[in-house]
Amino acid sequence: MLVYIALALALVFALLAAAVYRHQRLLRDRALLMREGIRHRDFMFRLPTRGLLFGERALQQTLNDMGQEIEKLIARNEVEAWQRLTRVLPHEIMNATAPIQAVSQAYLQSPQIKGSPYEEGITILSKDSEGRPYLAFLPKTLDGSTPEFFDYDCLTTNNSDTHFASNPSDLVQSAGTLIFCCQGNGTDSDVPTIYYLNEKTLVVENMLRVTEYPDFQPTILGIPSMDASGVAYPILCANGKTYEFSTTEGAIVKPTKLQYTYAQDMIVRDNGSGWNYELLVWDKEIGGLAQIYNGYGPYYCSKNYHQTRATCTGTNNYFDGRKFCKMTYIRMTPEQASTNDHQCLVITNNGMLVQKTILSSSFWTYNFDTSETVRSDNGGSTIACVGQSPVTETTPTIANRTYFSLLFGDGNKVRRWNYTTSQLLSDAGILQTVGTDDAVITGFEMSADHKRTYVAFYEPKQTGRNGSMWVIDTDKGDIIEKYDNICHMPVKIIYKKK
Repeated sequence: MLVYIALALALVFALLAAAVYRHQRLLRDRALLMREGIRHRDFMFRLPTRGLLFGERALQQTLNDMGQEIEKLIARNEVEAWQRLTRVLPHEIMNATAPIQAVSQAYLQSPQIKGSPYEEGITILSKDSEGRPYLAFLPKTLDGSTPEFFDYDCLTTNNSDTHFASNPSDLVQSAGTLIFCCQGNGTDSDVPTIYYLNEKTLVVENMLRVTEYPDFQPTILGIPSMDASGVAYPILCANGKTYEFSTTEGAIVKPTKLQYTYAQDMIVRDNGSGWNYELLVWDKEIGGLAQIYNGYGPYYCSKNYHQTRATCTGTNNYFDGRKFCKMTYIRMTPEQASTNDHQCLVITNNGMLVQKTILSSSFWTYNFDTSETVRSDNGGSTIACVGQSPVTETTPTIANRTYFSLLFGDGNKVRRWNYTTSQLLSDAGILQTVGTDDAVITGFEMSADHKRTYVAFYEPKQTGRNGSMWVIDTDKGDIIEKYDNICHMPVKIIYKKK
Protein backbone atom coordinates (compact mmCIF):
# COMPACT_ATOMS: atom_id res chain seq x y z
CA MET A 1 0.00 0.00 0.00
CA LEU A 2 2.75 2.41 0.91
CA VAL A 3 4.45 1.59 -2.34
CA TYR A 4 1.37 2.70 -4.33
CA ILE A 5 1.11 5.91 -2.32
CA ALA A 6 4.76 6.65 -2.95
CA LEU A 7 4.33 6.01 -6.67
CA ALA A 8 1.27 8.30 -6.80
CA LEU A 9 3.09 11.10 -4.98
CA ALA A 10 6.06 10.66 -7.29
CA LEU A 11 3.76 10.90 -10.30
CA VAL A 12 2.11 14.06 -8.92
CA PHE A 13 5.47 15.65 -8.21
CA ALA A 14 6.66 14.69 -11.68
CA LEU A 15 3.60 16.20 -13.31
CA LEU A 16 3.94 19.33 -11.13
CA ALA A 17 7.62 19.64 -12.01
CA ALA A 18 6.79 19.25 -15.69
CA ALA A 19 4.09 21.93 -15.43
CA VAL A 20 6.44 24.29 -13.60
CA TYR A 21 9.17 23.63 -16.17
CA ARG A 22 6.73 24.24 -19.03
CA HIS A 23 5.51 27.44 -17.36
CA GLN A 24 9.05 28.69 -16.85
CA ARG A 25 9.85 27.98 -20.48
CA LEU A 26 6.75 30.03 -21.41
CA LEU A 27 7.98 32.90 -19.26
CA ARG A 28 11.46 32.58 -20.79
CA ASP A 29 9.99 32.68 -24.31
CA ARG A 30 8.03 35.81 -23.39
CA ALA A 31 11.20 37.40 -22.09
CA LEU A 32 13.03 36.48 -25.31
CA LEU A 33 10.22 37.96 -27.41
CA MET A 34 10.26 41.21 -25.44
CA ARG A 35 14.06 41.35 -25.61
CA GLU A 36 13.96 40.92 -29.40
CA GLY A 37 11.31 43.63 -29.64
CA ILE A 38 13.47 46.00 -27.60
CA ARG A 39 16.55 45.14 -29.64
CA HIS A 40 14.67 45.99 -32.85
CA ARG A 41 13.13 49.14 -31.26
CA ASP A 42 9.64 47.66 -31.46
CA PHE A 43 7.90 48.54 -28.23
CA MET A 44 4.39 47.78 -29.45
CA PHE A 45 4.56 44.15 -28.21
CA ARG A 46 1.41 42.90 -26.51
CA LEU A 47 1.79 39.36 -25.16
CA PRO A 48 -1.27 37.39 -23.98
CA THR A 49 -1.97 37.11 -20.26
CA ARG A 50 -4.07 33.94 -20.49
CA GLY A 51 -2.59 30.96 -18.60
CA LEU A 52 -0.63 33.11 -16.15
CA LEU A 53 -1.04 33.32 -12.42
CA PHE A 54 -2.70 36.49 -11.17
CA GLY A 55 0.62 38.06 -10.12
CA GLU A 56 2.28 37.15 -13.39
CA ARG A 57 -0.78 38.35 -15.29
CA ALA A 58 -0.55 41.75 -13.59
CA LEU A 59 3.18 41.94 -14.33
CA GLN A 60 2.66 41.03 -18.00
CA GLN A 61 -0.11 43.61 -18.37
CA THR A 62 2.18 46.25 -16.87
CA LEU A 63 4.95 45.32 -19.30
CA ASN A 64 2.49 45.53 -22.20
CA ASP A 65 1.34 48.98 -21.10
CA MET A 66 4.92 50.08 -20.51
CA GLY A 67 5.86 49.08 -24.05
CA GLN A 68 3.06 51.18 -25.49
CA GLU A 69 4.00 54.20 -23.37
CA ILE A 70 7.64 53.89 -24.45
CA GLU A 71 6.51 53.74 -28.09
CA LYS A 72 4.45 56.92 -27.60
CA LEU A 73 7.38 58.74 -26.03
CA ILE A 74 9.70 57.69 -28.85
CA ALA A 75 7.15 58.71 -31.47
CA ARG A 76 6.72 62.11 -29.80
CA ASN A 77 10.48 62.63 -29.67
CA GLU A 78 10.77 61.62 -33.31
CA VAL A 79 8.02 64.06 -34.30
CA GLU A 80 9.75 66.85 -32.39
CA ALA A 81 13.05 65.92 -34.00
CA TRP A 82 11.45 65.99 -37.46
CA GLN A 83 9.83 69.33 -36.68
CA ARG A 84 13.20 70.75 -35.69
CA LEU A 85 14.73 69.24 -38.80
CA THR A 86 12.06 70.67 -41.10
CA ARG A 87 12.67 74.11 -39.64
CA VAL A 88 16.40 73.91 -40.25
CA LEU A 89 16.46 71.87 -43.46
CA PRO A 90 14.83 74.48 -45.76
CA HIS A 91 17.44 77.03 -44.63
CA GLU A 92 20.28 74.64 -45.39
CA ILE A 93 18.75 73.57 -48.71
CA MET A 94 18.28 77.18 -49.76
CA ASN A 95 21.86 78.00 -48.73
CA ALA A 96 23.22 74.92 -50.49
CA THR A 97 21.27 75.55 -53.69
CA ALA A 98 22.00 79.28 -53.84
CA PRO A 99 24.96 78.79 -56.25
CA ILE A 100 22.82 76.48 -58.41
CA GLN A 101 20.01 79.02 -58.45
CA ALA A 102 22.46 81.77 -59.42
CA VAL A 103 23.76 79.68 -62.31
CA SER A 104 20.25 78.70 -63.43
CA GLN A 105 19.06 82.30 -63.27
CA ALA A 106 22.04 83.39 -65.36
CA TYR A 107 21.21 80.64 -67.85
CA LEU A 108 17.55 81.64 -67.97
CA GLN A 109 18.59 85.20 -68.75
CA SER A 110 20.86 84.13 -71.57
CA PRO A 111 19.93 85.01 -75.17
CA GLN A 112 19.74 81.32 -76.13
CA ILE A 113 16.44 80.85 -74.30
CA LYS A 114 14.87 84.22 -74.86
CA GLY A 115 11.34 84.02 -76.13
CA SER A 116 9.78 82.03 -73.31
CA PRO A 117 5.99 82.23 -73.62
CA TYR A 118 5.99 83.62 -70.07
CA GLU A 119 8.72 86.20 -70.77
CA GLU A 120 6.68 89.31 -70.04
CA GLY A 121 3.02 90.19 -69.68
CA ILE A 122 -0.08 90.38 -67.54
CA THR A 123 -0.34 87.66 -64.89
CA ILE A 124 -3.59 86.99 -63.03
CA LEU A 125 -3.84 84.86 -59.89
CA SER A 126 -7.40 83.66 -59.35
CA LYS A 127 -9.39 81.08 -57.41
CA ASP A 128 -12.44 79.00 -58.27
CA SER A 129 -15.53 78.42 -56.11
CA GLU A 130 -13.67 75.75 -54.12
CA GLY A 131 -10.65 77.98 -53.54
CA ARG A 132 -8.32 76.19 -55.98
CA PRO A 133 -5.63 78.56 -57.35
CA TYR A 134 -5.17 79.32 -61.05
CA LEU A 135 -2.66 81.43 -62.94
CA ALA A 136 -3.51 83.02 -66.30
CA PHE A 137 -0.95 84.76 -68.50
CA LEU A 138 -1.28 87.35 -71.29
CA PRO A 139 2.08 87.75 -73.08
CA LYS A 140 3.38 91.00 -74.45
CA THR A 141 3.49 90.94 -78.26
CA LEU A 142 6.53 92.26 -80.09
CA ASP A 143 4.88 92.89 -83.46
CA GLY A 144 2.15 95.20 -82.21
CA SER A 145 -0.61 92.62 -82.72
CA THR A 146 -3.40 92.12 -80.19
CA PRO A 147 -2.19 89.64 -77.58
CA GLU A 148 -4.18 86.61 -76.51
CA PHE A 149 -4.02 84.72 -73.24
CA PHE A 150 -1.39 82.03 -73.74
CA ASP A 151 -2.59 79.86 -70.88
CA TYR A 152 -5.54 79.93 -68.50
CA ASP A 153 -4.10 77.44 -66.00
CA CYS A 154 -0.33 77.86 -65.94
CA LEU A 155 -0.02 76.16 -62.56
CA THR A 156 -1.43 72.82 -63.71
CA THR A 157 0.16 73.04 -67.17
CA ASN A 158 3.66 73.40 -65.74
CA ASN A 159 3.23 71.53 -62.44
CA SER A 160 0.98 68.57 -63.15
CA ASP A 161 2.30 66.58 -60.17
CA THR A 162 1.96 69.38 -57.61
CA HIS A 163 -1.05 69.63 -55.32
CA PHE A 164 -1.50 73.30 -54.52
CA ALA A 165 -3.02 74.62 -51.31
CA SER A 166 -6.34 76.43 -51.64
CA ASN A 167 -7.40 80.05 -51.20
CA PRO A 168 -4.59 82.07 -52.82
CA SER A 169 -4.27 85.62 -51.52
CA ASP A 170 -1.28 87.46 -53.03
CA LEU A 171 1.30 87.36 -55.81
CA VAL A 172 4.57 89.29 -56.23
CA GLN A 173 7.56 89.20 -58.58
CA SER A 174 10.90 89.29 -56.81
CA ALA A 175 14.47 88.54 -57.88
CA GLY A 176 13.65 86.29 -60.83
CA THR A 177 10.86 84.49 -59.00
CA LEU A 178 7.08 84.69 -58.80
CA ILE A 179 6.04 84.21 -55.20
CA PHE A 180 2.44 83.55 -54.26
CA CYS A 181 0.80 82.48 -51.04
CA CYS A 182 -2.25 80.37 -50.20
CA GLN A 183 -4.15 80.27 -46.92
CA GLY A 184 -5.29 76.63 -47.15
CA ASN A 185 -8.60 75.47 -45.71
CA GLY A 186 -7.62 74.60 -42.14
CA THR A 187 -7.16 70.85 -42.65
CA ASP A 188 -3.93 68.88 -42.23
CA SER A 189 -3.78 68.21 -45.96
CA ASP A 190 -4.39 71.83 -47.01
CA VAL A 191 -2.18 74.16 -44.97
CA PRO A 192 -0.93 77.71 -45.60
CA THR A 193 1.83 77.53 -48.20
CA ILE A 194 4.20 79.91 -49.98
CA TYR A 195 5.28 78.93 -53.49
CA TYR A 196 8.32 79.98 -55.51
CA LEU A 197 7.77 79.84 -59.29
CA ASN A 198 10.48 80.29 -61.89
CA GLU A 199 9.41 83.51 -63.59
CA LYS A 200 10.18 82.16 -67.08
CA THR A 201 8.82 78.63 -66.84
CA LEU A 202 6.28 79.03 -64.00
CA VAL A 203 7.57 75.75 -62.57
CA VAL A 204 7.54 75.39 -58.79
CA GLU A 205 11.14 75.68 -57.59
CA ASN A 206 10.40 75.58 -53.89
CA MET A 207 7.53 75.72 -51.44
CA LEU A 208 7.17 76.44 -47.74
CA ARG A 209 4.31 74.79 -45.85
CA VAL A 210 3.60 76.64 -42.59
CA THR A 211 2.08 74.44 -39.88
CA GLU A 212 3.63 75.71 -36.66
CA TYR A 213 1.63 78.97 -36.46
CA PRO A 214 -2.16 78.42 -36.27
CA ASP A 215 -2.96 82.09 -37.01
CA PHE A 216 -0.76 82.28 -40.10
CA GLN A 217 -3.34 83.19 -42.76
CA PRO A 218 -1.38 85.33 -45.24
CA THR A 219 -3.15 88.15 -47.07
CA ILE A 220 -0.38 90.53 -48.25
CA LEU A 221 3.28 89.77 -49.05
CA GLY A 222 5.54 92.68 -48.13
CA ILE A 223 8.30 91.57 -50.50
CA PRO A 224 10.10 94.05 -52.80
CA SER A 225 10.97 93.43 -56.45
CA MET A 226 14.58 92.61 -55.57
CA ASP A 227 15.17 91.01 -52.20
CA ALA A 228 18.34 91.28 -50.14
CA SER A 229 20.11 88.41 -48.42
CA GLY A 230 19.57 88.30 -44.68
CA VAL A 231 16.52 90.60 -44.71
CA ALA A 232 13.20 89.32 -43.36
CA TYR A 233 10.09 90.83 -44.97
CA PRO A 234 6.69 91.12 -43.28
CA ILE A 235 3.68 89.08 -44.31
CA LEU A 236 0.35 90.50 -43.21
CA CYS A 237 -2.24 87.98 -42.04
CA ALA A 238 -6.04 87.99 -41.95
CA ASN A 239 -6.12 88.92 -38.25
CA GLY A 240 -3.98 92.02 -38.84
CA LYS A 241 -0.87 90.46 -37.31
CA THR A 242 2.38 89.93 -39.19
CA TYR A 243 5.08 87.30 -39.52
CA GLU A 244 8.52 87.76 -41.02
CA PHE A 245 9.68 85.86 -44.09
CA SER A 246 13.20 85.37 -45.40
CA THR A 247 12.96 84.70 -49.12
CA THR A 248 16.56 83.52 -49.37
CA GLU A 249 16.37 81.09 -46.45
CA GLY A 250 12.75 80.04 -46.88
CA ALA A 251 11.78 80.59 -43.23
CA ILE A 252 8.79 82.06 -41.42
CA VAL A 253 9.35 83.50 -37.94
CA LYS A 254 7.46 85.63 -35.45
CA PRO A 255 7.83 89.37 -36.01
CA THR A 256 10.58 91.40 -34.43
CA LYS A 257 9.44 94.75 -35.86
CA LEU A 258 5.74 94.91 -36.77
CA GLN A 259 4.37 93.32 -33.60
CA TYR A 260 0.92 94.90 -33.37
CA THR A 261 -2.33 94.94 -35.37
CA TYR A 262 -2.43 96.54 -38.82
CA ALA A 263 -5.01 97.46 -41.47
CA GLN A 264 -5.39 95.20 -44.51
CA ASP A 265 -3.39 97.56 -46.66
CA MET A 266 0.30 97.88 -47.43
CA ILE A 267 2.59 99.88 -49.72
CA VAL A 268 5.85 98.26 -50.83
CA ARG A 269 8.35 100.24 -52.91
CA ASP A 270 11.97 99.77 -53.91
CA ASN A 271 14.29 100.86 -56.70
CA GLY A 272 14.84 97.35 -58.05
CA SER A 273 18.22 96.86 -56.41
CA GLY A 274 17.18 95.34 -53.09
CA TRP A 275 17.87 98.58 -51.27
CA ASN A 276 15.90 101.82 -50.87
CA TYR A 277 13.17 99.48 -49.74
CA GLU A 278 10.18 101.19 -48.14
CA LEU A 279 7.13 99.57 -46.63
CA LEU A 280 4.16 101.42 -45.15
CA VAL A 281 1.46 99.98 -42.89
CA TRP A 282 -1.27 101.49 -40.72
CA ASP A 283 -1.02 100.67 -37.01
CA LYS A 284 -4.65 100.21 -35.95
CA GLU A 285 -3.91 100.17 -32.24
CA ILE A 286 -2.54 103.72 -32.03
CA GLY A 287 -3.89 105.05 -35.34
CA GLY A 288 -0.61 105.89 -37.03
CA LEU A 289 1.29 105.32 -40.25
CA ALA A 290 4.41 103.18 -39.76
CA GLN A 291 7.38 102.71 -42.06
CA ILE A 292 10.05 100.04 -42.46
CA TYR A 293 13.05 101.37 -44.37
CA ASN A 294 15.73 98.92 -45.59
CA GLY A 295 14.84 96.62 -42.71
CA TYR A 296 15.04 99.36 -40.07
CA GLY A 297 12.15 100.71 -38.03
CA PRO A 298 9.29 100.89 -37.66
CA TYR A 299 9.32 104.68 -37.73
CA TYR A 300 6.07 106.60 -37.39
CA CYS A 301 4.86 109.57 -39.39
CA SER A 302 5.18 112.48 -36.97
CA LYS A 303 6.52 115.96 -36.48
CA ASN A 304 9.89 114.56 -35.53
CA TYR A 305 12.40 112.55 -37.52
CA HIS A 306 12.49 108.76 -36.86
CA GLN A 307 9.76 108.80 -34.25
CA THR A 308 9.28 105.43 -32.55
CA ARG A 309 5.99 103.92 -31.52
CA ALA A 310 6.66 104.57 -27.84
CA THR A 311 7.06 108.30 -28.37
CA CYS A 312 4.53 108.74 -31.17
CA THR A 313 1.68 109.76 -28.87
CA GLY A 314 -0.89 112.55 -28.87
CA THR A 315 -0.35 115.30 -31.42
CA ASN A 316 3.18 114.05 -31.90
CA ASN A 317 1.47 111.41 -34.04
CA TYR A 318 0.82 113.08 -37.39
CA PHE A 319 -2.47 111.18 -37.77
CA ASP A 320 -3.60 111.65 -34.16
CA GLY A 321 -7.34 111.05 -33.82
CA ARG A 322 -7.78 109.84 -37.40
CA LYS A 323 -9.34 106.59 -38.60
CA PHE A 324 -7.80 104.88 -41.56
CA CYS A 325 -9.63 104.59 -44.88
CA LYS A 326 -7.08 103.85 -47.61
CA MET A 327 -3.54 104.47 -48.83
CA THR A 328 -2.27 104.11 -52.40
CA TYR A 329 1.17 104.44 -53.92
CA ILE A 330 1.19 107.06 -56.69
CA ARG A 331 2.82 105.47 -59.73
CA MET A 332 5.34 107.38 -61.77
CA THR A 333 6.92 106.82 -65.15
CA PRO A 334 10.72 106.35 -65.15
CA GLU A 335 11.11 109.96 -66.29
CA GLN A 336 8.88 111.26 -63.48
CA ALA A 337 10.69 109.12 -60.90
CA SER A 338 14.04 110.61 -61.90
CA THR A 339 12.96 114.12 -60.88
CA ASN A 340 10.30 113.61 -58.18
CA ASP A 341 10.02 112.05 -54.75
CA HIS A 342 7.98 108.89 -54.50
CA GLN A 343 4.58 109.66 -52.99
CA CYS A 344 1.61 107.96 -51.43
CA LEU A 345 -1.95 109.18 -51.08
CA VAL A 346 -3.43 108.63 -47.61
CA ILE A 347 -7.15 108.99 -46.94
CA THR A 348 -8.34 109.21 -43.34
CA ASN A 349 -11.54 109.94 -41.48
CA ASN A 350 -11.66 112.83 -39.01
CA GLY A 351 -15.13 112.76 -37.51
CA MET A 352 -17.55 113.70 -40.28
CA LEU A 353 -14.72 114.81 -42.56
CA VAL A 354 -12.75 112.56 -44.88
CA GLN A 355 -9.34 114.08 -45.54
CA LYS A 356 -6.53 113.43 -48.00
CA THR A 357 -2.80 113.75 -47.48
CA ILE A 358 -0.02 113.32 -50.03
CA LEU A 359 3.16 112.16 -48.33
CA SER A 360 6.63 111.32 -49.48
CA SER A 361 6.84 107.55 -49.06
CA SER A 362 9.95 108.24 -46.97
CA PHE A 363 7.91 110.66 -44.77
CA TRP A 364 10.84 113.10 -44.61
CA THR A 365 12.43 115.08 -47.43
CA TYR A 366 16.09 115.96 -46.97
CA ASN A 367 17.36 119.44 -47.74
CA PHE A 368 20.87 120.16 -48.96
CA ASP A 369 21.90 121.08 -45.41
CA THR A 370 20.80 117.55 -44.29
CA SER A 371 18.06 118.92 -42.04
CA GLU A 372 14.68 117.26 -42.34
CA THR A 373 11.49 118.79 -43.65
CA VAL A 374 8.87 117.28 -41.37
CA ARG A 375 5.10 117.35 -41.35
CA SER A 376 3.53 120.01 -39.15
CA ASP A 377 -0.15 120.02 -40.24
CA ASN A 378 -1.37 117.04 -38.26
CA GLY A 379 -3.27 114.66 -40.54
CA GLY A 380 -3.53 117.16 -43.34
CA SER A 381 -6.23 119.77 -43.76
CA THR A 382 -7.54 119.09 -47.26
CA ILE A 383 -11.08 117.76 -47.33
CA ALA A 384 -11.70 114.74 -49.56
CA CYS A 385 -15.41 114.45 -48.82
CA VAL A 386 -18.00 114.69 -46.04
CA GLY A 387 -19.55 111.67 -44.35
CA GLN A 388 -18.57 108.13 -45.20
CA SER A 389 -15.55 107.46 -47.39
CA PRO A 390 -16.37 105.55 -50.60
CA VAL A 391 -13.01 103.73 -50.33
CA THR A 392 -11.88 101.41 -47.54
CA GLU A 393 -8.69 99.50 -46.79
CA THR A 394 -9.76 96.61 -49.05
CA THR A 395 -11.09 98.69 -51.98
CA PRO A 396 -9.05 98.02 -55.17
CA THR A 397 -7.30 101.26 -56.19
CA ILE A 398 -4.53 102.51 -58.45
CA ALA A 399 -3.10 106.04 -58.77
CA ASN A 400 -0.79 107.76 -61.24
CA ARG A 401 1.11 111.02 -61.51
CA THR A 402 0.55 111.48 -65.28
CA TYR A 403 -3.14 112.30 -64.92
CA PHE A 404 -3.08 112.90 -61.14
CA SER A 405 -5.97 110.48 -60.83
CA LEU A 406 -7.01 107.76 -58.40
CA LEU A 407 -9.04 104.94 -59.96
CA PHE A 408 -11.06 102.73 -57.64
CA GLY A 409 -13.53 99.90 -57.99
CA ASP A 410 -17.17 100.38 -57.01
CA GLY A 411 -18.98 97.14 -57.88
CA ASN A 412 -18.74 97.00 -61.68
CA LYS A 413 -17.81 100.68 -62.02
CA VAL A 414 -14.34 102.17 -62.42
CA ARG A 415 -14.47 105.56 -60.74
CA ARG A 416 -11.89 108.30 -61.25
CA TRP A 417 -10.97 110.94 -58.67
CA ASN A 418 -8.62 113.82 -59.49
CA TYR A 419 -6.89 113.91 -56.13
CA THR A 420 -4.96 117.19 -56.69
CA THR A 421 -8.07 119.25 -57.40
CA SER A 422 -10.99 120.36 -55.25
CA GLN A 423 -13.14 117.49 -56.58
CA LEU A 424 -14.72 115.56 -53.72
CA LEU A 425 -14.02 111.84 -53.46
CA SER A 426 -17.76 111.23 -53.18
CA ASP A 427 -18.19 112.96 -56.56
CA ALA A 428 -15.72 110.71 -58.38
CA GLY A 429 -17.11 110.13 -61.84
CA ILE A 430 -17.61 106.82 -63.63
CA LEU A 431 -14.72 106.29 -66.02
CA GLN A 432 -16.04 102.95 -67.34
CA THR A 433 -18.48 100.16 -66.45
CA VAL A 434 -17.34 96.56 -66.88
CA GLY A 435 -19.26 93.29 -67.27
CA THR A 436 -22.86 92.94 -66.14
CA ASP A 437 -24.60 94.79 -63.34
CA ASP A 438 -23.51 91.99 -60.96
CA ALA A 439 -19.80 92.20 -61.82
CA VAL A 440 -17.32 93.01 -59.05
CA ILE A 441 -13.94 94.64 -59.69
CA THR A 442 -11.16 93.02 -57.66
CA GLY A 443 -7.93 94.58 -58.95
CA PHE A 444 -6.07 96.97 -61.24
CA GLU A 445 -2.78 97.11 -63.09
CA MET A 446 -1.35 99.90 -65.25
CA SER A 447 1.07 100.13 -68.16
CA ALA A 448 4.45 101.77 -67.55
CA ASP A 449 3.40 104.87 -69.50
CA HIS A 450 0.08 105.05 -67.60
CA LYS A 451 -1.94 105.08 -70.81
CA ARG A 452 -3.59 101.69 -70.25
CA THR A 453 -5.36 100.40 -67.17
CA TYR A 454 -6.07 96.69 -66.77
CA VAL A 455 -9.27 96.00 -64.86
CA ALA A 456 -9.78 92.54 -63.32
CA PHE A 457 -13.30 91.53 -62.29
CA TYR A 458 -15.61 88.53 -61.96
CA GLU A 459 -19.28 87.62 -62.30
CA PRO A 460 -20.39 86.06 -58.98
CA LYS A 461 -23.58 84.62 -60.51
CA GLN A 462 -21.69 82.74 -63.24
CA THR A 463 -20.09 79.32 -62.83
CA GLY A 464 -16.81 78.03 -64.22
CA ARG A 465 -14.35 80.60 -65.51
CA ASN A 466 -16.25 83.68 -64.38
CA GLY A 467 -13.30 86.08 -64.27
CA SER A 468 -12.42 88.64 -66.95
CA MET A 469 -10.02 91.48 -67.70
CA TRP A 470 -10.75 94.59 -69.70
CA VAL A 471 -8.17 97.11 -70.88
CA ILE A 472 -9.30 100.74 -70.81
CA ASP A 473 -7.77 104.11 -71.66
CA THR A 474 -6.64 105.58 -68.34
CA ASP A 475 -7.50 109.14 -69.34
CA LYS A 476 -10.64 108.79 -71.46
CA GLY A 477 -12.01 105.47 -70.22
CA ASP A 478 -12.48 104.01 -73.70
CA ILE A 479 -12.42 100.21 -73.90
CA ILE A 480 -9.30 99.09 -75.76
CA GLU A 481 -9.57 95.30 -75.39
CA LYS A 482 -11.83 92.76 -73.70
CA TYR A 483 -10.74 89.37 -72.38
CA ASP A 484 -13.82 87.62 -71.03
CA ASN A 485 -13.86 84.38 -69.04
CA ILE A 486 -10.09 83.96 -68.96
CA CYS A 487 -9.79 83.14 -65.25
CA HIS A 488 -11.81 82.53 -62.11
CA MET A 489 -12.30 85.17 -59.40
CA PRO A 490 -9.19 87.39 -59.71
CA VAL A 491 -7.17 87.68 -56.52
CA LYS A 492 -4.17 89.65 -57.81
CA ILE A 493 -3.19 91.10 -61.18
CA ILE A 494 0.40 92.16 -61.93
CA TYR A 495 2.49 93.02 -64.95
CA LYS A 496 5.31 90.46 -64.97
CA LYS A 497 8.50 92.12 -66.14
CA LYS A 498 11.45 90.51 -67.86
